[in-house]
Amino acid sequence: MASDLPARLASLLEQSRDPIFLMNQRRRFLYVNPAWEQLTEVPHAEARRLACSRREAALGISAEDAARSLCCPPPKVFAGKSARVRRLRPEAPPGKRWWNIDFLPLCDSDGTVFILGRIELVPEDTSAPQHVEDTPPAHRKKQNDAQAPARLERLAQLRERAYARYQLDCLQSSHPAMRRAVEQARLASQNRFPVFLHGECGTGKEWLARAIHAASPMREQVFIALDCEHLPLASVSEVFYGEHVLDGHIPVGTIYLREPAFLPRDFQVRLLEFVQETTLPSPRAEKLPRIIAGTVTISVSDASDKRLLLDDLYNTLSIQSINLIPLRQRPTDIPHQIESFLTRLQQDDSRTTTLSAAAIDCLRTYAWPANLRELFSVLSSARTHATRTLSREPVASAVSPDAVQRILIDVPDLPTVVRVTAAGGRPTPTEEVPPLPLEKLLEEAERRLILVALSRAGGNKTRAAEMLSIFRPRLLRRMEALGIAEPSAITEDPP
Repeated sequence: MASDLPARLASLLEQSRDPIFLMNQRRRFLYVNPAWEQLTEVPHAEARRLACSRREAALGISAEDAARSLCCPPPKVFAGKSARVRRLRPEAPPGKRWWNIDFLPLCDSDGTVFILGRIELVPEDTSAPQHVEDTPPAHRKKQNDAQAPARLERLAQLRERAYARYQLDCLQSSHPAMRRAVEQARLASQNRFPVFLHGECGTGKEWLARAIHAASPMREQVFIALDCEHLPLASVSEVFYGEHVLDGHIPVGTIYLREPAFLPRDFQVRLLEFVQETTLPSPRAEKLPRIIAGTVTISVSDASDKRLLLDDLYNTLSIQSINLIPLRQRPTDIPHQIESFLTRLQQDDSRTTTLSAAAIDCLRTYAWPANLRELFSVLSSARTHATRTLSREPVASAVSPDAVQRILIDVPDLPTVVRVTAAGGRPTPTEEVPPLPLEKLLEEAERRLILVALSRAGGNKTRAAEMLSIFRPRLLRRMEALGIAEPSAITEDPP
């Protein structure tokens, strides 16, 4: 009987309608039944080569990556505790998107842990009424529970769409300092230590902080940005020491501090203790948010010009320091930034935008004192005021017969300050400006001065040279060069 058990168990698992899998403590699949293969669309041979790794539900991932993510056990399972989790597969058809996965740890005589998993598909109930206000409380709760999967799916899609804007790959640059900043940001996203961002206004310090958060394991948690210069101290203190954050009701993953030097000195002392606690290897530190600070100053002495930033706090926040160089120092990156910003502006608009070569040259010549923030504002304004249409491309859709309008941004569509400043303060080339022959003007002025001096000296060239504070040979050379003839009334100089 005992010898028949493995064969009977194998036959039972093969014929089971529930997707079942078995993996080892390295999170590698050892066995999957046909129901699992049909659900995940991953063959058994391919599954044996996969190692599970948890990541956020995302659109457009392969079937293998989806199976690796969804079937990854929680950490407590490897500690010998069973668990049930609910996970979402966004691109699955209705009825197969939400999975309840049961994880059961199995230990052999040697203490080796194996994980047995079973997947249960969650039915999506769409029969609940749409008007929540007209339903009784019991039915309203049932309706909310039925709509929860759809809301969670929509929330996951919105989160992925937001994180798509904050990708470190968007910071492609040919400048060595900028490439170094990107690599530093990638390393910072893989740990929980504080980061201090330096750079001028508009260089993208908060954007980079969000990108680090989006690439980190805390991406599923909340990102909070605090303006320490303008926010009341009570609001800042509530984020760090409020009961909603400390008791875990609001899962905060990253806190971004803009200009922490403006915080009062006593609060900086408390903040220093908080930041130091996040760097300790303790279970409590893993639940605390990661701190990222940003400032337009470069050093502590510069920060002290506005408010005093404690040396200990600065040193603790600067465990990882990243410097963002201004846009004017990397003009070759401007075309890539233009393309990135236009892609963002065209997300909710049917119009596609193209810049002329002259407009791109004008934008590359401009100094950009407000950096990326100013470039985005200029493109947004120029796109709104551009009137020149290149063509209309038909949309291949039976729902919308409209055409996609392609507009062209040219130099006249750019703000005046960009056009004039990029041209070095000169008027635009379209305006006719009379030439200014400087050499001829200087020669005419010199001619008149020499004639006046000769007239006052009565034709005496030695006295005329003294009046002009030059030597007599030089005066004779200039008279010859300028074609000044000697009047007959002028007498010869005395010997």
